[in-house]
Amino acid sequence: MDPTISGSSAIVEKIYTRSFVLLFVAELTVFAAFYTLLPIIPLYIMHMGGSETDVGLLLGITGLITLFTAPLFGRAVDHWGSKRILLTGLVIGSLVATSFAFVKSVISFALPLTGRSFGTTATNTASRTLVFDIAPASRSGEAISTFMLSHNFAIAFGPAMGLAIMNGYGFRAPFFATAVLCMVSFGLVAFVREQSVVRRDASASLETDSQNNRWFVREALFPATIQFLLSVSYGSTIQFLAVMGEQRDINSYQVFFTVYAVVVIVVRFLAGRVSDRYGRAAVLLPSLTSQMIALLILSMATSLPALLIAAVTFGMGWGAAYPTLTALTADRVDVARRGVAMGIFSSGMAFGSAVGSATVGIIAKQIGFTGSFIFTAFVVLIGLCVCTVGLKMAGELRIIRKEP
Repeated sequence: MDPTISGSSAIVEKIYTRSFVLLFVAELTVFAAFYTLLPIIPLYIMHMGGSETDVGLLLGITGLITLFTAPLFGRAVDHWGSKRILLTGLVIGSLVATSFAFVKSVISFALPLTGRSFGTTATNTASRTLVFDIAPASRSGEAISTFMLSHNFAIAFGPAMGLAIMNGYGFRAPFFATAVLCMVSFGLVAFVREQSVVRRDASASLETDSQNNRWFVREALFPATIQFLLSVSYGSTIQFLAVMGEQRDINSYQVFFTVYAVVVIVVRFLAGRVSDRYGRAAVLLPSLTSQMIALLILSMATSLPALLIAAVTFGMGWGAAYPTLTALTADRVDVARRGVAMGIFSSGMAFGSAVGSATVGIIAKQIGFTGSFIFTAFVVLIGLCVCTVGLKMAGELRIIRKEP
């Protein structure tokens, strides 16, 4: 049995177990693969004759697929275990990445993008559930914030690496590199020890409860809704930043990703502990405000300094909000329903990113990126209002210092 769930209280509180470290490195590797392709796919579509609208619609369709498949993968996690679904997602990711290299037209991007959506949804849902399984409940916010630092280490070099590989070896090379990274992650996950006994017992007891819906967890709706609204801006910003940088002739716009990643790394070292100690509201409200400000700056940015200011404020916002909302989801559900809950939460993020990509692509085509970023800032403002009202109704708006 893993030391995180047995023995003395000192051992129970331990986060950095062998399994956690392996999972962290695996997540870093697979997200390096993900971010390697993030700026490449829109540029490749446009290279083959597509427009901003085509980019947005193609990415938006895949988000719709994630909306419906994430809860299914969540149920699969609860039934078969996080590790098995995570490994399956990594295999899918590797195969799909290879298939991108053989795309011949804009419309043919739809098939590999759909497969990529399946793989990403499976890995995201399973990995987050697995983190909460192996981490102590009293430090869940810190654990998920630390775990998600892997995303930021990956984004610090992933997009730049993808662009460098593309510039040096052509559009196909980044896809083959991504396939290799997915299989490296597979090898690391194979050595992670899953808490299968705990989840199996909990799932077994759940089968006898006829009032539980296997495919839906109502408690996950609130954080998923906030995540959806935030992801409208996140997905579109990350997807279209390279296109915007090229159009506005901003030199070295790639540095945005590095600065953003460094800021998020710093923020996440603090945000998890703050949310565990003072409550989720203490982190969520300031972070949403910061993200909204960043988008307004991006709407007017025409120089590298302005872009970097936006990177700092955007990193402060998203860096704190995403893991805190993930922890809030885990707070509100039973251990046996975490898979479905994380699936619903992942749906919110994926669907938000898809809607954002599709909408911003259309708006940018019609009136430019200024109007599109103002639109996404307004969407985040709606999220801030919904978050404030929802936390107040749940009695979670007050900031109360908890004992460590």
